[in-house]
Amino acid sequence: MINKVSPPILVENSQKRVLDNTIYYLEHYLKPDRKWGKNTTPKQRIDLIRNADVNWQTVCCHIRSMPYYDFLNTPYWKAIADHTKYKAGYRCQLCNSNHKLATHHRNYRIHGFEHANMQELIVICERCHNKFHDRLPKAKPDLELHRRNSKIHHYELTPAPKSTAIRKISQSKFHFRLLKKKIFKIIIILMISFVIFASLLSSNNSALEKITPAKPIDYKEFVFSKLNETGKSSSLNQENKESKAVDNLLAAQQFAISIRSKKDGFPYLAEALRKFGITRNIWNLPSCKNIYLTKYGSVVCQGTPIDITTVNIPPFNREALIKVIGNDQAIQRTFPEFLKALWEAGVVRYEVDFEKRKVTYYGLSDQIYSVTYPAVEINSD
Repeated sequence: MINKVSPPILVENSQKRVLDNTIYYLEHYLKPDRKWGKNTTPKQRIDLIRNADVNWQTVCCHIRSMPYYDFLNTPYWKAIADHTKYKAGYRCQLCNSNHKLATHHRNYRIHGFEHANMQELIVICERCHNKFHDRLPKAKPDLELHRRNSKIHHYELTPAPKSTAIRKISQSKFHFRLLKKKIFKIIIILMISFVIFASLLSSNNSALEKITPAKPIDYKEFVFSKLNETGKSSSLNQENKESKAVDNLLAAQQFAISIRSKKDGFPYLAEALRKFGITRNIWNLPSCKNIYLTKYGSVVCQGTPIDITTVNIPPFNREALIKVIGNDQAIQRTFPEFLKALWEAGVVRYEVDFEKRKVTYYGLSDQIYSVTYPAVEINSD
């Protein structure tokens, strides 16, 4: 009888292979200074991007932690953008133009998983970008209908004779004039109704003031009392709340990274996160799983682990920890290098309290070391 359970050595080899592939993926496809080789075809590029045996959660977290303009220069994004343009026939998907095309997101929630959600990407020209970019998710159904109608109209006009084309254009203009007249009548009716309603409301208010003295209305208390009477909950929908918490965290991280300076940059990064309603940040080492507590809810993100094998936990070394914190800005090390240095100093968890401007480091045996960082001002614009 065949034993279908994989031996531990195969599981360990598989995990090691995935880790090695993930590191290779981050180094070769998610670095803005990397370029594709001349002998690599577009099809090979998109296959390498989409079919890699890696930890996609780690890749997503790495992409979302990158500055957005660095991300746009990575081989990962360039391969996806070129493939999207190829699928669109190198034409704008809104107006069918081929002038200054660029690939954009319909929905920024897929950021980090563009390789698996390429249907949420759109190719638009410079004119449509300036006109629709900030409201693409809201206007998506209207734009799709407009694009389909434009294609159908173009298809009907092309093979038809000149007289038929002129007749159809005249009919379109006639229907457009009728539509304008109907819209104008509706606007006039709405304006007249608004004037009548305003006059009735003012007359009723004057009559009430003569009968009883004016009493201020607490609208907030009124709404909550009605909700309690009908037994409805006043809490927000949980799914929308979680989505808002994630979107708010991503926006806060992008803004914080954009304003952080190389020297003494942490106080500015922390103040930016605090202004977006993020109260605490908890990091666990060596797994690098971090939790954000925000006013919209809690969000967890899995970073790249420092080590995935079975290793000894370093003893807590207060002097080494102080040296790591003091030399962080002077050495200008990367954030993964800073986390590794904390781990080697015996730190298994650290918490940042953005309200109190305090960072607390914990050892395995409940050793604690706390430091505070100075308050800074960030321009609102």
